[in-house]
Amino acid sequence: MTLAPLLSSFFRIKASDDFRALAATPTHKSQLRNSRIKRISKDLRRIGLAVTGRQDAFSYILDLAYGRRGKLKWELMEPLLTQANVPSLPEPIIHSRSSSRPPVYSAELSALLINTASRTNKSLELHQLKFPPTLSSRANPTSEEARLLGPLSKRLEFNTRWRYFTREWKKVYPPLEIAVKGNNGLLSTSVSDVLRAEGKIVGSQDQGLLDGIKEMVAQNDTTLLDGSVVVIKHCWEEFLSSY
Repeated sequence: MTLAPLLSSFFRIKASDDFRALAATPTHKSQLRNSRIKRISKDLRRIGLAVTGRQDAFSYILDLAYGRRGKLKWELMEPLLTQANVPSLPEPIIHSRSSSRPPVYSAELSALLINTASRTNKSLELHQLKFPPTLSSRANPTSEEARLLGPLSKRLEFNTRWRYFTREWKKVYPPLEIAVKGNNGLLSTSVSDVLRAEGKIVGSQDQGLLDGIKEMVAQNDTTLLDGSVVVIKHCWEEFLSSY
């Protein structure tokens, strides 16, 4: 899917969702209603600025459409964060409470966390996923600190591990698709191949978004900017004519 169909489809769906939520808001919940109106108005202003060629506004709506921010980011990341159906669950940190298991880093999430290109800041080291740098060394019962000061509270260890997990995944750019390497050494993004390799499927899998981006950036800057503004204007007009 190239830039034009993606933006048109995304903002058509977003407009429908936003106005449906607004219409369903009870009139007596004025604070919630005003909050939703304010958010919709803000998005409309940003689209209007993008139409005029404002680079920051255009970057913002691209971030929305590609899941770099907003609700779509969570939807793309959710399959990689799920703690359900994990083949081998870790033991609970607090033995008497099964709900105290530490977070599980899926193979896909781990790959994103340790890769500089998929992070908003410095990438992590693999060992940091096993023992977060924010976790006191007293969590290791064989450490010198644990011997001198006593072991770390299990509840504190549980909370620290989960806070670190949540903080770090939010710094990741969600993947547009998951690729697996076949026996022939070639990468495949087809849903059937990813599932066969026991990989996780993200919402934009096998839709050609990455190919669309490659095609888009292959153009010169002037053509890209001019063409993009035309696309945004078209989406904006469609958006208004629908409501």
